[in-house]
Amino acid sequence: MMSLPRFGVVSVMIHRGVEYILTATSEPDIWHWRFQIGDGVKSGKTQTRLPTLAERRVQLKIDAALKAMGASSQLPRNFRRLKAIGRGAEER
Repeated sequence: MMSLPRFGVVSVMIHRGVEYILTATSEPDIWHWRFQIGDGVKSGKTQTRLPTLAERRVQLKIDAALKAMGASSQLPRNFRRLKAIGRGAEER
């Protein structure tokens, strides 16, 4: 059985070259997140019981911020190719 993080536990992770922080708050199932791209800092909260879902939501926020900046150079070179391989031949 997986134990849930305690209040104040900070996880520092990297997604697409962007470092982000995810912190369990004192409120049950509330996570605080923060990341910085260039001079812009984004932060917020998300509500979920699952830590991995909180991570994924932050990663989606990072993806959206990179897309808004037109920072496709932050993506791995073979990202589009890998995405196509994952979809299967019928969708190419």
